[in-house]
Amino acid sequence: AALLTLSLLLQIRGEASAANSNNNNKRSQSLCSGPRHWLNLAGPRARLEERALVVQGLLVEGQRQGLPGFTEMSKEEIMDTDLRRIGSSLGAATAVPLSLWLLNHSCCPNAEIRWNGPELVLVCLRPIHVGDEVCVSYIKELDNVLSRRYFLLEQQGFKCLCCRCQGNFAGVDFSTALVDGWRCQSCQGTMSDAEVECSTCSAVLTLADRTLRERLHAEACAKFRAAAQHIRQQQQQHQQQQQRQISATGPEQVDGAIQQMQAAARAIEAIRPDGSRWLVWAWGLLSCVSPGEDPWAQRLARRMVSALRLFAPASRKQPQQQQQQHQQPQQPQQQEGFPLKRRIGPVGCDGGYVVWDSGQRPLFDKLLSYGVDTNVDFEFELASSGTLVFMFDHTVQALPKQHPNFTFRREALSDKTLNGACGTLCDHIGLLGCTESSACLSVALKMDVEGAEFAALLATPPEILGCFQQICIELHWLGRPSRAGDFRTKALALEKLAETFVLLHAHGNSYGDVVDICGCPIPDVLEALYVNRSLFGPGDVQPSYCGIPDVALDANNCAFVDDIHLSSAPFGADPPWAPTGKTMCLLPCCLVVVVVV
Repeated sequence: AALLTLSLLLQIRGEASAANSNNNNKRSQSLCSGPRHWLNLAGPRARLEERALVVQGLLVEGQRQGLPGFTEMSKEEIMDTDLRRIGSSLGAATAVPLSLWLLNHSCCPNAEIRWNGPELVLVCLRPIHVGDEVCVSYIKELDNVLSRRYFLLEQQGFKCLCCRCQGNFAGVDFSTALVDGWRCQSCQGTMSDAEVECSTCSAVLTLADRTLRERLHAEACAKFRAAAQHIRQQQQQHQQQQQRQISATGPEQVDGAIQQMQAAARAIEAIRPDGSRWLVWAWGLLSCVSPGEDPWAQRLARRMVSALRLFAPASRKQPQQQQQQHQQPQQPQQQEGFPLKRRIGPVGCDGGYVVWDSGQRPLFDKLLSYGVDTNVDFEFELASSGTLVFMFDHTVQALPKQHPNFTFRREALSDKTLNGACGTLCDHIGLLGCTESSACLSVALKMDVEGAEFAALLATPPEILGCFQQICIELHWLGRPSRAGDFRTKALALEKLAETFVLLHAHGNSYGDVVDICGCPIPDVLEALYVNRSLFGPGDVQPSYCGIPDVALDANNCAFVDDIHLSSAPFGADPPWAPTGKTMCLLPCCLVVVVVV
């Protein structure tokens, strides 16, 4: 890349000196300005500066050897030329001409750039209606939504908000690019709107079949819209009743309308394939109904938010009066000695976890770890200090790094037991020699299981959860009631954790979005540390008013976007519906009392 940038610099200088000074401007104007926003992103800018230093070194060496055109150039000029090279795809194996620069990206593209011999051709992948934007895919669109987001942020520096990504985050599975297609009623395969014969099972679509599916689609969409309108009317009526201080109507009518919407969505699903824009519309609107338009689902969402109230170690130097001054965010204070919060694993990049360090070594006798993927730095550091680590992941064949204290099983975490495929926490904790009667408080749990954590936690008896001293967990899809369980499932799981543990640390994963839930911004993916309440006495912890992240401990997951900074409830303030002084007091060996209005 540095040599390509140097070559482009020499070309611009050579053309300018060969003819006249205006050619330099013409040459620059003929090049795309490139992704200028990279200059404001830490990760891309660091790479640009690194290449600029290499180019400067090459220019100095060429000048020393007396080569023509090799003169000193500022870092900013070199970075500008590098961005133009990237934007113009100069030197790439599949360079895109100027006429195709304006094509935007979509993970569900309706066109594709193909080489036809020496010519570059823009090919339609499906019928494009008048007024629709023509989009191509910059990446491999078959990857899952988080992988696509990662590569787009890394390679292009933006978050994709196409219909497919929004549908994936809402819980819709796009397995085909035929967003306007139909489902074959014989084999359940996908047919485009223009096809008369299924390419999978060769079933012929008659005129009567086409008319029937269009009528069923229209009826299902009409029922869906009517039920959604009914929910909006019920919400307005509920708000008016609250303002008049009269008894509100019960949830039966709203629940019935939601059931009608779900039935209509299933009817659409019966005739439209996975990935259809109609399914994105239906399931996406259903996810918005809870909790935005359903006051009873809103109560469940409030319970979930309340259960995420963040705590912090009580400061010995802080006067008691300052607890009443929590409207002003406080700066995290440096802790000295033990116990303290400490990061284990990579520093300054993704892959580590924050733990509560009591000072004992090894920190844990045993660690139960779910979710390996390609990084075991956290487990390796603990194993090197003497911790026995038991790891489970059904998506990888082997560990990326070995250690004598590692034990690995290719098995998933679930809420039920299937021999050889998946197991529960109750099944796996037996491998550690721990039971509810053994009080193994030197055992820790790490979970990163892409949304399976809520069902697994709900299936675990409280006495088994109480065996763990600490839980380092990544909570997924908190703001998406259609993924990994609805708000009720997530609220119950988090409240169950709050019975035995205190949330002592939280950090939003910047690869995910921040979703507004009942007026509180909540990260889609949250890295959390739960510490067993038995380790604390009265007054040892208090509600945190610092917000997230903790810059001394947290590392931005994605260097191409800013880290998630939140100072409002529940990470830096009490939820607005929680009466002050009645909701967030930590009692020894008791529950966190949550009053929901």
